[in-house]
Amino acid sequence: MAEAFGHRRSLNDDPRNAPLFYGIFAACVVVGAGTVLAASHSVVTVAIAVEIVNALLLPIVIGFLVALAWTTLPRAHRLRMRERVGLLVVLTGVAVIGLTWALLTAF
Repeated sequence: MAEAFGHRRSLNDDPRNAPLFYGIFAACVVVGAGTVLAASHSVVTVAIAVEIVNALLLPIVIGFLVALAWTTLPRAHRLRMRERVGLLVVLTGVAVIGLTWALLTAF
């Protein structure tokens, strides 16, 4: 958000040089901590919920990263065909193992 207003916006900057960035960052930390404390009586429950959401969103993120690797990288750095095939085999294997494990533990 600080960048949108034309202010300095980096953790490499000193808080005196980037007060808007650090103010927004601190506010986000405080609001997040307050939300966690207000929403749940057990931090363990929150941690488990966060890990479940992470596991559900991770395949989407990996899919976007693979799509970026195939399309936007310079030609010299793009995945070659054997690397693409290997990546797809590994991703498919991990997805099958994960789904199988989820189905076996759910029932």
